[in-house]
Amino acid sequence: MMDKAKMDIVMATLKAQDGKCTFAYLFEEAEKLHCDVLSAALKSMKKDKVIAFESMMPLLLMPRDEKVEIVLLNADYDARAPK
Repeated sequence: MMDKAKMDIVMATLKAQDGKCTFAYLFEEAEKLHCDVLSAALKSMKKDKVIAFESMMPLLLMPRDEKVEIVLLNADYDARAPK
């Protein structure tokens, strides 16, 4: 589920939004697909320098972080590729 969240929700959404969107927007997209690992996926992708966002906490939560902007740093990232 984590790789699906990274690729099908985060990457696809950010690419469709010209590389950036709010956490609230991503959260809504994840809800449509019944994905409950979005925050963990974002934390992992930030650690791997695929995305960037500013937050006091390592995990983003709604509604506290709804306005946090997520920015795509590596559009070629593939969560399914071996590391």
